[in-house]
Amino acid sequence: MKKNISFSMQNIQIDQFAIMGDNIPTDGRIKTEIQIGADKQNRGVAIRSRVTYLNSDVNVILLIQVTCIFTIKEDDWKDLIIGEDKVSLPHGFLAHLAMHTFGTMRGILYCKTIDTPLGAVILPPTNVDKLVPQDFVM
Repeated sequence: MKKNISFSMQNIQIDQFAIMGDNIPTDGRIKTEIQIGADKQNRGVAIRSRVTYLNSDVNVILLIQVTCIFTIKEDDWKDLIIGEDKVSLPHGFLAHLAMHTFGTMRGILYCKTIDTPLGAVILPPTNVDKLVPQDFVM
C-alpha cells in the first residue's frame, strides 16, 4: 500500500458549541472524543472531534464539537479498497486527519472565546494517535 495519501479538506462544521461557565478551573479536566466516518461513493472521510471542559464536580464548563470532511484523491482511494466493497483507512493517515481536525478546532475555540469570560481558551496539545483506532475498515 502507498505510504502517502493525497487529500483535501472539503468542509468544516461546528456541530456544537456551548459555554456554561465563567472560567476553566485548574482542578478541572478535559474529555476528548473522536468519531470516524467514510463515504465510499464520494471518497470522503469525516473526522468528528468533541472536547468537553469539566469542573471538579464533573459539570460541563465548555463544549465544542467540530467535524472536518476530507476527500481522498481518486488514485489513492483505489489503493485503499480491499475485496469487493471494503475500504481500509490506515491508522497513520487517520491520525493525520485527526490532527488537522484538532488544529481546526483549536482555532475555532480560540476565536469563539476571545471576547468571553473564558478569555481565549487554548485547547492543549492532544495525542490524537491514542484516540484513533488502528486501521479503520468499512
